[in-house]
Amino acid sequence: MSDQRAGDRVAEVEEERFVTAAQISGPKTPPADRQRELWKTVWGEGSGDGSEEGFENRFADIEAGIGDDDGPGRGRRVWPWAVAGSAAVALVAVVVTAFATGTLGGSEEPPKPPQTRQSAPVGAGKSTQPAKEALPPLPRYKGTRSPVTGQVKDRQSGLHYAALGGRWQLDQRTPTELRAKYGFSTRQYVPLGQDSQGRQVFAHVMSGPLPTRLAPQYTGAADMNKVLRATAYEVKKRFYGAAALATKTAEQRFKVGGRPAELMAFEIRNRRAGTKITKDTVVFAAVDTGRALPAILYIAIPDTQKSLLPDINTIIKSIKP
Repeated sequence: MSDQRAGDRVAEVEEERFVTAAQISGPKTPPADRQRELWKTVWGEGSGDGSEEGFENRFADIEAGIGDDDGPGRGRRVWPWAVAGSAAVALVAVVVTAFATGTLGGSEEPPKPPQTRQSAPVGAGKSTQPAKEALPPLPRYKGTRSPVTGQVKDRQSGLHYAALGGRWQLDQRTPTELRAKYGFSTRQYVPLGQDSQGRQVFAHVMSGPLPTRLAPQYTGAADMNKVLRATAYEVKKRFYGAAALATKTAEQRFKVGGRPAELMAFEIRNRRAGTKITKDTVVFAAVDTGRALPAILYIAIPDTQKSLLPDINTIIKSIKP
């Protein structure tokens, strides 16, 4: 019976010493007598009555033992150091965990590599427009050519070229008269009637030295292209009007007696009232004859006279200095 009572007393004591988290941190505060029992259970007898004064006395005893190396109470000084060490270990664990989870010292996403400025592609800033295609040389016109009856000698420019027969006629006027009328010193022509305004219409082959008003633009063979363009503009303005549309169709460099020469071909819109003419095929050639100014050759064939186009090849091929 005594053993049973002793067991029951031990159970009661164990029940009194067991404190749950809900009893300490729950929303309800235990009664005062229960608080004193809990205090005695945790801290032991003689540690105060559980009041605020008792708590203060207990911590005063603890603080009194910190820093004492000798004498009574060494056993009690171990407790505060253990508390501090546990706190330090806990702090280290928190820091390590923070670094491991990325909540301290970094972000969850890995750092992005710095963006580098991409270099511009080779050739950037330069024009990407395709290069202008070179024009073809003078075409070889198909058809029957007019017969060659001799040679036209242009003493003003030093140029010689074929005299054409068939429908072609040689203008017998003097070089001075021809220059005053047409701006050239020799002329072959095919008469094509009149337009509605009574003006004569012709196919032409004419030659002469570079006009003196264009002479400042010529300093040597390197200026051939420039003076050809200037001559084409002057002729267009004189015979077709400044507003006439001219389209360059061919361009070619060649040699005449070993000297440099160059030609350009155009289509010039040339609507003549009272005729069926809509455009002319026009060829200009500049030839270095060894004189101060090059010789200029001008050929014009209206589109109603396509049978005369092969004569262009005959004239160009026959040029001699």
